[in-house]
Amino acid sequence: MIIDSGASCNVLDRNLWEYLKANKVRCASSKATKKLYSYRNKQPLQVAGTFTGDVLVGDRVLNEVEFVVIESEGHALLGRETAITLEVLQLGPQINSLQLSTDGENRGPNILDKFPGCCEGIGKLKDFQLKIPIDAEVQPVAQPIRRVPYHLRDK
Repeated sequence: MIIDSGASCNVLDRNLWEYLKANKVRCASSKATKKLYSYRNKQPLQVAGTFTGDVLVGDRVLNEVEFVVIESEGHALLGRETAITLEVLQLGPQINSLQLSTDGENRGPNILDKFPGCCEGIGKLKDFQLKIPIDAEVQPVAQPIRRVPYHLRDK
């Protein structure tokens, strides 16, 4: 499924729904009265129905998650609330942030203390030789020199 932080519900297309039914997915299905609109579209999507089922991601289980089945083809979308609850989507300023103090004040775990071997010396892959595949049948082409951008030229 594609995690869509802008989606208000979880969406499957008819083909995936038929595949799940053929593989005997356990769920409770029902008719839908919802109107769904895709991004920047004024016409609603044709909704076939809804179903609720359990979702498992790693060791996290979420019970009775509602999915909307649409008639048109498309990717399966995992909505914002479900993705946040399953902890596969995190929003906010603390994502991928490091707290490293230069003034000696402790503001949290120091990344250098946690991974001491990663930040020593010059970075290099040891015992690795990169191979670039070159097609011998393709004739090389010399590209012309690019012009200096206008804002970088001498006055």
